[in-house]
Amino acid sequence: MKKTFILLLTVLISSYTLAQNDTLKIKTTILEEVIVTFNTSLKLKQKNGKHEVSVVGTSFQNTQNAWEGLKQVPMLRASEGGGLKVNNKTAIVEINGVQSQMSGTDLENYLKSLDPKTIKKIEINSNPNSSYGTEVDAVVNIILSQKQDSYRLGLNTTNGYHSKYFNNSNINYAINSKKTRLFTTYNFEYLPKINTSEVIQQIGNQQPLIIDYKENEKQQNHQAFINLNFDLGSKNQIDLSSIFKFSNNDKFGNSFNANFNRNIEILAQNKTIQFAEVWRHFVNDSVSLKIGAYQVFKNSNSNNNALTNNTSPENQFVKTTIPIYIGFLDYSNKNKLGLSALGLRYNDINVKNENNSIINNMNSNSPFQYKEKVFAAYLNHSFDVSKSKSIAFGIRSESTSINYNFENSLTNQAYSNKNNYTNLLYNVSYNWQTKKEWDYSLSFRKQIQRPNYSSLNPFKSISNDVIYFSGESQIAPAKLYSFNFETTKNEWSFYMQTGLIKNFISTFTKVENNTITETYRNFKNLYFSGFGLEYNKELFNKKWITKISIDVIYYKQNDNDYTFDKSIPSTNFITINSIDLGKKYKLNKIYEKSPKYKKDLNQKKKNVGILKKLLTLFK
Repeated sequence: MKKTFILLLTVLISSYTLAQNDTLKIKTTILEEVIVTFNTSLKLKQKNGKHEVSVVGTSFQNTQNAWEGLKQVPMLRASEGGGLKVNNKTAIVEINGVQSQMSGTDLENYLKSLDPKTIKKIEINSNPNSSYGTEVDAVVNIILSQKQDSYRLGLNTTNGYHSKYFNNSNINYAINSKKTRLFTTYNFEYLPKINTSEVIQQIGNQQPLIIDYKENEKQQNHQAFINLNFDLGSKNQIDLSSIFKFSNNDKFGNSFNANFNRNIEILAQNKTIQFAEVWRHFVNDSVSLKIGAYQVFKNSNSNNNALTNNTSPENQFVKTTIPIYIGFLDYSNKNKLGLSALGLRYNDINVKNENNSIINNMNSNSPFQYKEKVFAAYLNHSFDVSKSKSIAFGIRSESTSINYNFENSLTNQAYSNKNNYTNLLYNVSYNWQTKKEWDYSLSFRKQIQRPNYSSLNPFKSISNDVIYFSGESQIAPAKLYSFNFETTKNEWSFYMQTGLIKNFISTFTKVENNTITETYRNFKNLYFSGFGLEYNKELFNKKWITKISIDVIYYKQNDNDYTFDKSIPSTNFITINSIDLGKKYKLNKIYEKSPKYKKDLNQKKKNVGILKKLLTLFK
């Protein structure tokens, strides 16, 4: 079992806010507002299958940034480097309904750039309807405060200690008039880390190899967000948003034991620019039309160097360029039969990757290009059975066209392929509330999981400091059928999920010529089930906020070519505690206990390797 202790002492050095609406208030009124502020608990309220959390006047707005505040919100899990999850399902983030095309560490850094005092409420959707793409498992929509005839200027900086001193500074400005609303923010983060670990590697029946690893990492992140919303008369509204992100990530690592020493150096840069344009037209109070487009441009460069036992230098340069274009049209109509919505979606992604490696004085150039186009049409309908019960269902058709080309100069080979497929997807949900104010939800959903484009490369190349990669070019999309149940009340929330993944996609690791090579393939079926329980409470006059979560996951896999050992349920336990020490000092402590995963994978006739990737309940 793995235990992780994180002790974070945060000092809010400065916090300065101007609000035009407060300038005419007398002192006694301001003091009364201060007493009320941050004295309200975070509570979930179910509405049309979603959960809403109002954060105004709660401890959420007293955290150092939105990322830290989300750790306190019920149903949400915000883990370092792991992104944001809802009931253990990976979530995308929207700002005022505009989707951010970020995930993982990029999403975490983006949320750290948002001042929690500028946020009005948070919508949590654990079972997205058919208007969202099949890759979306959950949605967190952050609604910014847009109080009319007001302005705001906020400055804050957070300093603390992880393994080293770090800093996070933010400046934000908002101005709201009768017809125009502007919000902009800039954030800088300096985040050095020291990571140490012990790696135990065992292949087949060989003796385990124990290696100590120490890593120094330094990150510098710059992020800017701009949102402009204005009204064109009473029936038209235009929303323009932009996200700019630039980061440097330098990493120096050393793996060693009595007979082995390997040094690595990774210098990486990442740039992301996103634009969004949305036009909303309100025909009347019941009928509306929304048309919009997103443009995303991602560029990354990585220079990797390694030296093994001071005799085997390795150099690698990777450059990736990704433009993404998204267009959509939504129509909704509310009538006596309920709320109907239909729409169209178009996604276009073009990935260009350069991969130059020099290993053992041999130069290898392995570029690839991947193009994917997805056209989707959907229909949703929801209606109220009674004041406390509602039903929603949806259907979505997705047509995917893929075209990719891979090359390898070392073997003087090239490979190209085209693949087209269409899937019919659907979702059904039933939501109700009891007289004791328990909120319940049942849902069934069919999704597909597309393969990772970079894993389709069939040519062997170095992928990180210890593993080579050789992909599979023929990977079918996996089909996911899931049944969900969840319930919430006050401090408690519970969920359960079970289902089947057909053509499950996983990474497969094997040994070739005394080197570890990772590949990619489909497995026949993966059956999964799991549940989670969460308790969220504010103690000692809301000076101590604690959140306790536990997840239990079980899976069973079968395949025509491989046999598997009997699976054992895995348990993940995490507690998050935030203690207000006064004078703008906070003590945050996180304790997490998660299992180690080891899975032997044997061919029915011959032992060929190990399954490296965890067969998780959720992707």
